[in-house]
Amino acid sequence: MMKKTLTTLASLLMVPLCCYAARHAAEVRLIDTIAVQAPHVTLGEIATIEAENPLLKQQLIDLIITSAPSISNPKVISALKIRSSLEKAGFPDDIKVIGTQTLASLETRTVTDSEVIAILEEWVNKSIEDDTKSEIDYLRLPPRWKVPAGDGVRITIDSSRAKTEGTIVVTLRAVINDQVLATTHAKMHVSKFRNHAVLIRPLKRNEIITADHVEMRCVDITGLRGMEVASPKDVFGLAAKHNIGIGTVISVKDFEKPIVIERGSLNRIVVINNAIKVNISGAQALQSGKVGETILFANPMNRQEPLRARIVRAGLAVIELGCNKTRDY
Repeated sequence: MMKKTLTTLASLLMVPLCCYAARHAAEVRLIDTIAVQAPHVTLGEIATIEAENPLLKQQLIDLIITSAPSISNPKVISALKIRSSLEKAGFPDDIKVIGTQTLASLETRTVTDSEVIAILEEWVNKSIEDDTKSEIDYLRLPPRWKVPAGDGVRITIDSSRAKTEGTIVVTLRAVINDQVLATTHAKMHVSKFRNHAVLIRPLKRNEIITADHVEMRCVDITGLRGMEVASPKDVFGLAAKHNIGIGTVISVKDFEKPIVIERGSLNRIVVINNAIKVNISGAQALQSGKVGETILFANPMNRQEPLRARIVRAGLAVIELGCNKTRDY
C-alpha cells in the first residue's frame, strides 16, 4: 500500500514539470552581478540557461546581447533588453526570463612593467634599420595599467614622432576588433648606434680630406640628419667647409669641392669653336673657383673685355663656342 502511495505522489510531482516543458522552450535566469570579457556580452555570460533542446541552449548561450562595458563604467543589462534581443534574433516566444537585471563589469588584468617594456622594445626594433642598434631608457611607464582580459586583446602603439629616436612619448591602446577599450602613455629615450666613418684627425677649413683622416666606428647617430656618407670614399678629395673635430661623424654637408683656381693665379684657357681650338696662356683669374664653375679671367689680348671660362681642373679652363664640343683639352 505504501509503495503504491509513493508511486502516485511521484507521478503528481512530475506533472508540473511536464506542464512547464510544454509551456517554456527554455529558462533564462539572470545573474545579479558578473564580470564579462570584451568585446561583447553574451547571454551565456550573464545568465544560467536551461533547455531540453541542446541546440537551442547553445544558441542562447552564444547570443550577443550588447557590447562590453568600459573598464571604468559597468553596464546595466535589463530583462527587457534580454527579451528584445531574443525577439530580434528570432527565438521562440516561450523562453522564460527570470530576474530584473544584471550588472556587468569588464574583466580586467594589470599589465606589468616587464610586459610594457617588452612591447615597447619590440616596437622600437621593428622601426629601425637592420644595421642599426638601439638603447632604450624608460623614463615613465604606465602605473598599474588595467586592460581587458582575454586572448583577443591586442596592445598597439602610436607616436606622433616621424623618427623612432630621441625622447618619445607614445600612446598604448588595448584593442579588440578595432575597438579601443583602454589607453595609456609611456615616455622613453631611444639612442641609435651604427657603424660610420668618423674623423680620427682634425680638419681645418679648406683642408682636403684623405683616407688618413678617417676610421670606421660604431657611434651614436641619434639626432643626425641623414646626411652621413655611405662610404668615406665619397668625400675623399673634398675640402672641409669649416673646422671639424676628432670623432665627428662624416657628413656630406661638411664638405665641398676644393678651390682649384685661386684669384690672381695664371692659367691656360682653351677656346673651342667646332673644329678650331685656340690656347690662351697666362690668363689671370679674377675670381677663385672650383671644378665645373664658370669664373672671370683677364683677357691678355684685351684687358677691357674679361673672359668667362669654365674650370676643368687646376690651371685649366675652357670656353666652348661651337656645337661640336670636345673633352680633349
